[in-house]
Amino acid sequence: MPDKLMIMMFHVFFWLIALGPMMQMLLAGPSGLTRGSQIMKPVMIWGPARSRSTLFEKSMSMHSSIRMYHEVLEDCFYFGNGTDPTNSVRTGRHAAWRRSDLELLGSPESDECFESVLNRTLLLRPVGNGEGLLGPGSPSFQQLAVSKENSKYYVGDRIPDYQFDALQHVFLVRDPAAVIRSHLVLQQKSPDVPVWVPELVIRDWTMLWDIYERAVQHRTDQFPVVVVSDDLARFPDQVLGRLMEQLGLPFDAQMLGWEPHIIPDAWSTWASVFQMDVISSSGFRNDHPDRETGYAALAATLGVGVAEEAVRVEQTIRPIYDRFLKLPGRITVEVS
Repeated sequence: MPDKLMIMMFHVFFWLIALGPMMQMLLAGPSGLTRGSQIMKPVMIWGPARSRSTLFEKSMSMHSSIRMYHEVLEDCFYFGNGTDPTNSVRTGRHAAWRRSDLELLGSPESDECFESVLNRTLLLRPVGNGEGLLGPGSPSFQQLAVSKENSKYYVGDRIPDYQFDALQHVFLVRDPAAVIRSHLVLQQKSPDVPVWVPELVIRDWTMLWDIYERAVQHRTDQFPVVVVSDDLARFPDQVLGRLMEQLGLPFDAQMLGWEPHIIPDAWSTWASVFQMDVISSSGFRNDHPDRETGYAALAATLGVGVAEEAVRVEQTIRPIYDRFLKLPGRITVEVS
């Protein structure tokens, strides 16, 4: 009898050692980090284009405990399974860029693309032979996964509940007049690139609100965090400090400044069009960056009807912006 007991204890001890890493991974959750007894969910930052979202992304990427992704859903939205028949995204040929903006609007070609991309990036679930699954020993596994996404890429039924609920959702908003002006300034600088596409600007904002409503409906504790872009630009230490507290990470001063002219691989395709201001930056500006928001005169230089379009867009999206300003999850700042 003692011999049988010893053998049984040996087998129990053996399997505890063998399964230990797997149990560690399962208990840690998709991001690999825990806060007390809570799993720290990966984070999705949703924001309309031209809302300083890439500047926000750059700042977040400086945190030593964050693994940052850049717009992982973009290819799914524009090109279905992540393949571009014109190869324009990979080669940077602007003339062919977004050849199907309006054609694909709201109708990505693949049901599986969104789910697969999220499982291979933020959620790090095993796919096929396990490729994309990071083990507990990997340094990346010990970081909080965060992705910045343009909200226009969101298509509700393509992201199932099990994935949506596994994410923390953060929302970034900027004054619509400043957003429109930023689009038009960029369009003026890059006349061959279709930057100003009114229906996509509107979609960015309507989808942002749809995502928020879904996040509130599915929330289990606190309301989703809302960051106002102008607050972030003027008071980054306050906004980032409170955001890190909400996410369960310590504040990292490296988020306030960085070396300019460093281009991440994820930006390389469109850096010359969309990210030049961020690339040349070394931190946040201290002035009031949204002081100049008028766009009528600028719009008039871009063609007949652009000014009227811009007014229509602002009238459509401003009520959504105003709603976000009043939400309980908004990070507020103290102005001295």
